[in-house]
Parts: sequence; C-alpha cells; structure tokens
Amino acid sequence: MKQYFIKCSIVATVAAIGYTASFVVVRFAKPEFVNTNDGPKAAFKSFYYPLCYISASRPIWHSRVRDGWLEIQIDWINRGNGYLYFIWDGYEARASYSADLHNVKEHDVVLAHFGYELVTWDDFSSHLVPYIDKVKPANQGAAIAASSPSVR
Repeated sequence: MKQYFIKCSIVATVAAIGYTASFVVVRFAKPEFVNTNDGPKAAFKSFYYPLCYISASRPIWHSRVRDGWLEIQIDWINRGNGYLYFIWDGYEARASYSADLHNVKEHDVVLAHFGYELVTWDDFSSHLVPYIDKVKPANQGAAIAASSPSVR
C-alpha cells in the first residue's frame, strides 16, 4: 500500500512539472500555430487557465478589494467608449463599466464593485482586466473610521 502511494505521488509530481514546463515553453516560444489575431486559441486558454490566472498581471488595487468592493473617486466618465477613469490611493486607473452611472458625477467618492476578466494577449501574457458592474454611494462615516490610526 505504501509503495502504491509513493508511485502515485511520483506520477502526480512528474505530471505537474510537465504541465508547468509545457506552459513555460509555449509562453516563451510563442508558436504561431497556437496564436491567432485575437490572441492564443481557446484551447490554449482553457487548458492552461490555472497557470494563466496565476501568472496574470493584476491592477494595483487588486489586493485591497474586499468582496469585490473598493472605495474610489471618479475622475472622468467616458460614456462614449464605456470606460470609467478613477483615482484610488493617488493612482489614476480605468475600468470598463456596465453599472448604472446616471446618479454619479465626476469627483464623487463611491463604492465600486469590480469583476475581472482573464485575457491572454498575442504575446501570451495574461492580464486580469477589471470592469465595474455595480456602484453605490460611499459611507463617509465608515471611511473616516477605517482611516483612523486607532482602528488599524
């Protein structure tokens, strides 16, 4: 029984190393037969989804989002192309939006709910592209209490 477990562990380890190594080789070799004008083929993206997700570049605020919600200040709403430009912690960023923004004005502080789409580009680099699907007014009292040094 112990030998069977050891054999299975060795096979699983070799398979995991082979899976990861094949991803690295494809990512650096960038073979044209896997690539299309819209990025790598769907089979590549679905087969290597876990590794693409792990290696994906993330927005700077990604680790600060709690349950998808983040307090931001709206800088500019470009209704023509569907992007919302915002300021978070002194950084300017943008995200596409599908949320109802009729009651929101520029320079308002709001809570935005972010979702992310995993996108793999032609150079086989992966990115988590943010989009905003919900917006609600920020609770100013909670924001002041959260920034207080005594609460931290």
